[in-house]
Amino acid sequence: MRFLIIVLALMYALPAHVQNLESFEKANTYYLSENYSGAIEAYESILESGLHSTELYFNLANSYYKLNKIGPCILNYEKALLMSPNNERVLNNLSYARKMTVDKIDVLPDLNVYKSFEKIFHFFSLTGWAVSCVAFAFLFVVLFILYYLESKAAKKKLFFILSFFSFALTVSCFTIAHQKAEMSKKMKYAVVFSQEIAIKLEPSLKSETVFFLHEGTKIMLLDSSNAYWSKIKIQDGRVGWISKISFKPI
Repeated sequence: MRFLIIVLALMYALPAHVQNLESFEKANTYYLSENYSGAIEAYESILESGLHSTELYFNLANSYYKLNKIGPCILNYEKALLMSPNNERVLNNLSYARKMTVDKIDVLPDLNVYKSFEKIFHFFSLTGWAVSCVAFAFLFVVLFILYYLESKAAKKKLFFILSFFSFALTVSCFTIAHQKAEMSKKMKYAVVFSQEIAIKLEPSLKSETVFFLHEGTKIMLLDSSNAYWSKIKIQDGRVGWISKISFKPI
């Protein structure tokens, strides 16, 4: 019965995969022929089908870039980075796209120790750290079994040391994956889609305007409990309230 269910699932999934592959090739053809609107429509339809990948978000962002739609462009580059944090092509194109934004925000300086930790933290995506954790755990089990079965003292010592290091790496990867998962729940980001939006001191149109933001600027969402407003923070540390209809979450 279980075998039948698996076969039926594969039979259902295969046509959908083939269709998405055909749609992806069609979208790429649109892009190469400079029909960027057609490419965007095709890429978006693939996303709506439930398929997500770095390449898909990257190509979609490139299409928006060609049409000077900076908000959707940066949003999709950011989504691509969530899946591949160290992808050089995405980082380079995102850097060019940010040069098109109106807001030039000074980033608060970080401590060198924090910068080093952040580089390690973002070296892999959450999935990457989870896979690394499983791989090192498997290696630990293999090495520990070899240590247990080995009779020669020299090799036994070697297997013990290697198993210890693999265990330490397993714990480290698990800790980073756990922290990354918790951070992804707490730290939410978004991209401004309005050409210009007033950031308020309080969640009200009548409140004092503290500064303005423009399309393409990345914001951190601090509080979204209000039905119409979200409390945000930008990279220079300034805080305010923004209308929820003026941004799209990453």
